[in-house]
Amino acid sequence: MRARGIDSGVEYDEPYDKLILAPGAEPVRPQLPGIDLPAILGS
Repeated sequence: MRARGIDSGVEYDEPYDKLILAPGAEPVRPQLPGIDLPAILGS
């Protein structure tokens, strides 16, 4: 796969063994006090 660094603009090849697409995936949300407060992004 060909990639480009946002800051530098340098292009490079980024090899990978497998490509996994996960549309609709959700991040793991740990059980922490206050994690559902409105000021917490991603709530």
